Amino acid sequence: MRIVQICYLYEPAIGGVELVVKKVSEGLVRLGHEVHVVTSDFTSLACEARIAVKEEIINGVHVHRVSGWKMPRKHLFAARMVFPGLALKLWRLGKFSIIHVHSIPSNHFDLAWLHARLHRIPLVAQGHYSPDDLDTVFASRSFGARYFKWWTKSLLRRADKYIAVVGAEGEKIHELCGLKKRTIHVIPNGVSPEEFDAVCEADVLDFRARHGLMDERLIIFVGRVTKHKGPDLLIDSMNLLFASGKLNDCKVLIIGPQGDRAYAASLKSNAREKGYGECFRFLELNRRDVVAAMKAGQILVLPSRGEVFGIVLAEAMYCGKVVIGTNAGGIPEVLDHGGAGLLFEKDDVEGLAGQIFLAMDEAVCESLQGIAVAGRNKAVQHFNWTVITSQVESMYRELL
Repeated sequence: MRIVQICYLYEPAIGGVELVVKKVSEGLVRLGHEVHVVTSDFTSLACEARIAVKEEIINGVHVHRVSGWKMPRKHLFAARMVFPGLALKLWRLGKFSIIHVHSIPSNHFDLAWLHARLHRIPLVAQGHYSPDDLDTVFASRSFGARYFKWWTKSLLRRADKYIAVVGAEGEKIHELCGLKKRTIHVIPNGVSPEEFDAVCEADVLDFRARHGLMDERLIIFVGRVTKHKGPDLLIDSMNLLFASGKLNDCKVLIIGPQGDRAYAASLKSNAREKGYGECFRFLELNRRDVVAAMKAGQILVLPSRGEVFGIVLAEAMYCGKVVIGTNAGGIPEVLDHGGAGLLFEKDDVEGLAGQIFLAMDEAVCESLQGIAVAGRNKAVQHFNWTVITSQVESMYRELL
């Protein structure tokens, strides 16, 4: 098959959607398919820097970067960026067997939908939408929400397949957008075992030594440093614990791109004002060091205010770590509603602090090993990119 994946950003840009597109695309190449990715030339959704190389092949994937336009404000699409040159690029690349579009609503979904209809090419849509976010959109009266409800909803109904990463997303898309259940496939996100197995104990010790963290117990956050991901909740929770004299031997690593510089600055200021600034580290790491940090940490916390899946949860579960996530979006399903990780209610700082203390309390750590083992088993059996790519390929073949 000749397949094109369309998304806002691609490697070297870092993020959950970017990782999904990369892993699925490279997996499809290994299965013998010709895969193209058409994306913007921005390095992040902040649209502050561009990637100079517009055409290249990365691990067998043909990557085409089209000049993106930064909008003066957040407009009626999902982000402050469009790349309308996509339409010409698709025409120049010629006939594809499948068009697979990520992130909806978006200008590139509209253009890809039109191209697919004109050339009679099967179209796969993947929204990467939290069920809670969908509820928020459909409850809003903003112009962007109306665009979703009146226009994108109509296009989605005419897509050939929709991929939901958790069952709750599929149910919500069916309920709010009217997609037929037979068009919705639930295919989760995943982990690359070979990537994590390649990082050994020596790499973990090296990471600790380079960052001066040889003796500390580590609490890890991995993700874009944005309010949506909730690192402010983690900082507020840890400040409560530090103020009470608990967990003073811990350091908190907030790892991820700081695209929203003003928000990141406010987090650092908050940590300093409480007098615990030295307990927090803000790091932007390469991928291998991110894996080493996850393995070095005692727990991983993802306090998102809305998350369709949370790939970092699956990755930390594969590492055998206790993970803590928000009881919102697709996270409860990923964590088996508490069977494979700990949950707290959205925006509940004290509740998050309680779960962190529970997970880090040496007196109860052994009792949580069952949760860690359950998480590891689920990651191995279900959240594996090799299995996931095969599921995507089977869905493509069904369309053809």
